[in-house]
Amino acid sequence: MIWETVLPISVDGKAPEGSLLFDPVGEITVRGYALDKTYQSGTDFILDGKTIRLTEKSPIPSLTYKQLYPDSADAPPKTFKSWKGGYIAFTEGNYWNDRQIAVTYEHAGKWGGPVPSTGKKQLLKTKKALRSGEPLKILLLGDSISTGASASGKAGKPPFVPGYGDLLMTYLRSGSQSEITFVNASLGGMVSSWGLSVAPYYAAPEKADLCLLGFGMNDGARVPVEQYIANTKKTMELIKAQNPDVEFILIASFQPNENWRSLSPMDGYLPALKQLESESVAVADVWSMHEYFLKTKRYCDMTGNHVNHPNDFMVRVYAQVIAALLGE
Repeated sequence: MIWETVLPISVDGKAPEGSLLFDPVGEITVRGYALDKTYQSGTDFILDGKTIRLTEKSPIPSLTYKQLYPDSADAPPKTFKSWKGGYIAFTEGNYWNDRQIAVTYEHAGKWGGPVPSTGKKQLLKTKKALRSGEPLKILLLGDSISTGASASGKAGKPPFVPGYGDLLMTYLRSGSQSEITFVNASLGGMVSSWGLSVAPYYAAPEKADLCLLGFGMNDGARVPVEQYIANTKKTMELIKAQNPDVEFILIASFQPNENWRSLSPMDGYLPALKQLESESVAVADVWSMHEYFLKTKRYCDMTGNHVNHPNDFMVRVYAQVIAALLGE
């Protein structure tokens, strides 16, 4: 495991701690989020199975559970109301990343979670182009997550991880002789109905070979499953009208913080998206991967704003889940 992120949390006055996905084997490397500081086992933290627990005088940053979910609207850094009552800490910028650590380790445990689809019988035109070195145009249309919001590279700070779209392009270009043109038409705060409205102007004229649609996080607060899917289908139809050979990857977003808002109706988007799959349409299921992570880890371990943006660790998961669909 490389640079898995953790934000140590103190609950009821106990030593701050956080969980890894696996039980490490041998020594582990713990650094600050920017990878510029290294912390020492036994001095700065104690490893107990999957748990990293801070020592009494540890220089590793941490928060209390009450700081994550305060009782006051005026609590720092900023707050949103929680649908469960009380408040939830929120802010963009460095606040969360400055308190997260990045952990690299070897492990013997087997993966018990969802396995990303390899799209074995899907996206065959795109795969052929990558394999044979043909020119390829890839379009990404989505919301702030797709713009790279909260990724360190987008913010111009170390360790400079780009948004998942650019990270995916780096991976594809490293393994193919294809000249890959990448167009990112995403815009922060947008929903699937916006994607539908701009598809004839921002997306379809590009005549991309592969189109990635990354909506859902903002829809998920209020847009019924049926409307979300209708918007997605119509967007695909408009893009396909100008390029009948286009292929699609529909991205099922990672989850919002369930203490901020209900997962419904967003939790119905993934099964509905899967109903749209075909030889030319594949679903990148980030939702299920994140859902599995949350059985072991806290939301604050993997976020850039504590409500609906991924940090660098989850950005890499996005890119890897999508990349799996384009493998052989």
